[in-house]
Amino acid sequence: MVSVRHRFDAQDRIAALTDGWQRNETGGGWDGMLGRELWSCMQDPTMIELYRTLVKQARTRGAVRIHVPV
Repeated sequence: MVSVRHRFDAQDRIAALTDGWQRNETGGGWDGMLGRELWSCMQDPTMIELYRTLVKQARTRGAVRIHVPV
């Protein structure tokens, strides 16, 4: 299992990524991800809504943990 973690600042910009992103990366590099608004990295409206919900919960609870079976 690969652990992937990320942090966002108050403006929903990507502030930190863990090594799990590099291991899961299948396309371009992640070097340019830091500082980008999270929503600019997604095109699918359903995925954007899911992440908005998760970020909102994380801000309320302090963290959100999900398990995605592969």
